[in-house]
Amino acid sequence: MSLAVLAPPLSIRSGPATPRSRFAQAFFGVSTLILALACGGGGGGGSTPPPVPPPVATSLTASVAAPPYGGTFTLTPVYSAGTGTIDNGVTCPATSVASAPVTANWSGAKTFTLTVTNSANVSATATAVVTPQVVSVGAISPAAPTVTASTTKTFTATATGGATNTVTWSSTAGTWSGNVWTAPATPGPVTITATSADDTSKKVTTTVTVAAAVPPPTQPTVTAPANVTASKTGLAASIPAQTGCSYNWTISSGTITSGQGTTGIVWTAPASGSVTLSCTVTNSANVSATPGTATSTVVAAATQPVVTVPANVTASKTGLTASVVAQAAGSTYTWSLTNGGTITAGQGTRTITWTAPASGTVTASCTVANVAGDAAAAGTATSTVVAAATQPVVTVPANVTASKTGLTASVVAQGTGSTYTWTLSNGGTITAGQGTRAMTWTAPASGTVTASCTVANVAGDAAAAGTANSTVVTAATQPVVTVPANVTASKTGLTASVVAQAIGSTYTWSLSGGTITAGQGTPVITWTAPASGTVTASCTVANVAGDAAAAGTANSTVVAAATQPVVTVPANVTASKTGLTASVVAQGTGSTYTWSLTNGGTITAGQGTRAITWTAPASGTVTASCTVANVAGDAAAAGTATSTVVAAATQPVVTVPANVTASKAGLTASVVAQGTGSTYTWTLSNGGTITAG
Repeated sequence: MSLAVLAPPLSIRSGPATPRSRFAQAFFGVSTLILALACGGGGGGGSTPPPVPPPVATSLTASVAAPPYGGTFTLTPVYSAGTGTIDNGVTCPATSVASAPVTANWSGAKTFTLTVTNSANVSATATAVVTPQVVSVGAISPAAPTVTASTTKTFTATATGGATNTVTWSSTAGTWSGNVWTAPATPGPVTITATSADDTSKKVTTTVTVAAAVPPPTQPTVTAPANVTASKTGLAASIPAQTGCSYNWTISSGTITSGQGTTGIVWTAPASGSVTLSCTVTNSANVSATPGTATSTVVAAATQPVVTVPANVTASKTGLTASVVAQAAGSTYTWSLTNGGTITAGQGTRTITWTAPASGTVTASCTVANVAGDAAAAGTATSTVVAAATQPVVTVPANVTASKTGLTASVVAQGTGSTYTWTLSNGGTITAGQGTRAMTWTAPASGTVTASCTVANVAGDAAAAGTANSTVVTAATQPVVTVPANVTASKTGLTASVVAQAIGSTYTWSLSGGTITAGQGTPVITWTAPASGTVTASCTVANVAGDAAAAGTANSTVVAAATQPVVTVPANVTASKTGLTASVVAQGTGSTYTWSLTNGGTITAGQGTRAITWTAPASGTVTASCTVANVAGDAAAAGTATSTVVAAATQPVVTVPANVTASKAGLTASVVAQGTGSTYTWTLSNGGTITAG
């Protein structure tokens, strides 16, 4: 017996049971029972086929309820007892659970349906609703700009709601590299479009005005001081002008007081730190060059220095010092001395060495300029020139005279209550001032003395000791002067000099009466003396910034030129005779006389004076030569005179008659003739009378 039972297909959906689903399930159960009975189940004759499991669509879920447009999400079906399909064509395995990736490339809500069908063609379903995000593209920036022909411009636009959120760029003219647009060479309007890469139906546009090309500006070179004084006004910064451009200045600190919008500004420095000055140049197409910058370091203003000099100095003494406390790094120190004091070393540093004049008072003046070249008021101090040495006020003399007393060593005063402990090496002896910032001491006989001072604050904590050295030297010798003390009238090729100062210094010379012939602008000049009087050589030294110190001066006395002397000597001298003299007329005070004799004549006394004593040679002629130099050392042509050396007369042999008649006249007596020019003196004794010859 067979029984055919027809059952409508069932649709089983996930989720809570509905009346329809409950009916289908009940009907399916009854149908299965009838089918089993028809096939001999339950004890009938013949075999009964196994029942077909009902399909179950448990769920269909989306991993992202609102995925980005164009992005992927996962549909995860859960079902059993059948073959599942999803209505977008994704086939699910017949067993277990699997997932299906889906691309969200539609707009609005979309319902996905999981259909599970068993072998009996019974189906069950489950659904999932997915609504992709809405794609949008924001406005293009910059909006509606003006761009110079053939130049580039960077544009931005923000896309949202998509998988990549990127935009692609296009335009009616010009070319693109990413979001950088190169304008066409032809001026006019160009439409630029930003399109979503996820949804090409979403796009925004803007219109660009392409302007005729103008020359691009160049990065300006900003000129400003490397260093400026704190809070200084009236400072300048500038750039070269560029045609048709505008200028915008900024300052990192400090204040621009005038010139904004021009190629040069005036500004005021801040109290400290550094200042960065920046200028941006923009052409008429609104294209800006890279800003140019310059930095000025703000330095403290120089302060009026306190000059330290000895209260009293010995007349004409060398090796004296004057000093000020060092100020900020890079400061310059310009010194001057009044009343004939002479700087011998140290110009440009904080300590100078100088030579005192013969009398009066000397005022030492020091002007300190900071590294920016701005000078404070000069500091001054006065030394009284005295006959005998008095205690000097110095930091530590570089050189001290052997065994000298009353020397000083000092340090700059520190806080109130500080203590000062001094030591001297190598036999130097402290005679006063121990415990103070300045002590008095006596030098040893030789060597080097190291003065050491340890300063402790009021709490008794000591810093490392400071030291300075003094070299013990013999008594000072006459110094080398800058110009000759005496110069010959109208002499050329004379020199005047000063100690060279820092590199870049300038030297301006003037002479009263004399004439500069070479070297103007250098430390050494060549000059010509006037005919008479006194010449004052003056030199003004200016540092590299052009700030000049007071002029230094020195004097030369003009003396008459020596004249060629007239030498007086005997016309004839006896061979080998001693005690002979030669002389010239005396010339100006201080003149020197240099003698020489030719042919073996010997000077025996008087060399260097206007008259010499000399001895004749055995024969020949002797030329006496005398060169006279004036007090300036300039010699005239030598004067000369010649003496002829003659033989000494010999004892004559007198020839007379052996016998003569009494009272006879006309008798003769003779001797043999000797050298030319010899004289013969006759006498007769006992009444004989010379009548001729």
